[in-house]
Amino acid sequence: MKWVFVSDIPYNVSGEFSPNVFVDDEGHQWPLEQNFEQIKESGNMTWLKAEHSNGYNYVNINAVYKLNIYETRNEIFRIDLVNGAGFGVHAEAKLRFTFFRRLFVEAAARGTYIKSTKHS
Repeated sequence: MKWVFVSDIPYNVSGEFSPNVFVDDEGHQWPLEQNFEQIKESGNMTWLKAEHSNGYNYVNINAVYKLNIYETRNEIFRIDLVNGAGFGVHAEAKLRFTFFRRLFVEAAARGTYIKSTKHS
């Protein structure tokens, strides 16, 4: 999973920051310099570029249902549809191509929602 800060929507900003920052503003060719009080008032966070894409891993419990879609008579080739639901945080769908009963290629799509809590 990756976490990327979306900076082009207004935020409820609090705290202290120094020095001034440069924000993008519609109608201006160059970023504008603003102090942090102006940032808190406007909620403009275009100056903050943050990304955590180093694998936000989490523990999950998964239940899977597999449906055989197609299988050759000699069981050399098979296609399965595999669905699963996680412990309230993700859902996935997989398409599995099986060859010679032991070798398979699988394509998967997963949607995930994580609510991280603030720790002080």
